[in-house]
Amino acid sequence: MTIQERKEIMLKARAEGYNCAQSLLLAFEDRLPLQRDELAALAASLGAGLGCGEICGVANAMSIAKGLSLKASTPDMKVQTMKEGAALARRFEELNGALRCADLKGVPGKKTCNELIADGVEILDAALPL
Repeated sequence: MTIQERKEIMLKARAEGYNCAQSLLLAFEDRLPLQRDELAALAASLGAGLGCGEICGVANAMSIAKGLSLKASTPDMKVQTMKEGAALARRFEELNGALRCADLKGVPGKKTCNELIADGVEILDAALPL
């Protein structure tokens, strides 16, 4: 699937009312080990920076996707998973100037949530195994 197709899935999910984190995960359903409803439930509370303007749901969802792709279900996987999740978050921050949702909304010339999710699609596409 192309990045553009993933972005179209993300935009459709947003139009259906899914939050930023859910929309990102749903765009990668084909590469993650959970079904659509499970991915949506997993990310339901992550939108709007955990609902209180903290870490952007896109950054949180990228980290969750990486953990799922690594099958990080054992304690010995936590360090690798945290490092890889942090690298994704740093890349997102480099592109957008912040990680906190409240800060992203205050950046001059700010991006829309859809544009931020699109950045997440591009970052995650390169980070997940085929």
